[in-house]
Amino acid sequence: MADAVDMLETPEEIDVPEALDETPPVDEYTPPSKEEWAKVQNALAKDRADAKKHREALKALKESQQTDDEAKIEEATKATAAKYRKPLVNTALKSALAEAGLKGDATKYLKLIDTDAIDLDDDGELTGVDEQVSTFKSDFPELFDGRKQRPAPIDGAPRTPLKKELTYAEKISAQLGM
Repeated sequence: MADAVDMLETPEEIDVPEALDETPPVDEYTPPSKEEWAKVQNALAKDRADAKKHREALKALKESQQTDDEAKIEEATKATAAKYRKPLVNTALKSALAEAGLKGDATKYLKLIDTDAIDLDDDGELTGVDEQVSTFKSDFPELFDGRKQRPAPIDGAPRTPLKKELTYAEKISAQLGM
């Protein structure tokens, strides 16, 4: 370790180029003349005006792109709503008419109901269905039973009770007669 320390050069032994030893000459500051100052200020004003013009052009371009994107989104939303609105409204009306006690098939009476008065809100809920059904019921009371019909519940389970499978212990006790 002592050898490594001996190998380091001391600051007196470091060879410094002569250019670093010299101190640079001090330039005395001379302010610009009025013409030079006016020239620099005019160039600065011109550059600021150009920068402002470019910022405004960039802002207008961003706004036009944003407007185009928003228009595309709105167009896609309208197309989707138009595509799914009619089947959704028809299904809701059929269900509401069946619950109100309509005799027969509700499909043939859908043309008599004003579906434009039924709106689809932001949550996907239909508003105005009950009003349209009540109006239709008051206009054509002969099409409805006096009582409300509810569709029969669908039950997929068999009507006969299933045989319970015996456990191993129950099988043995049955064989032994217990």
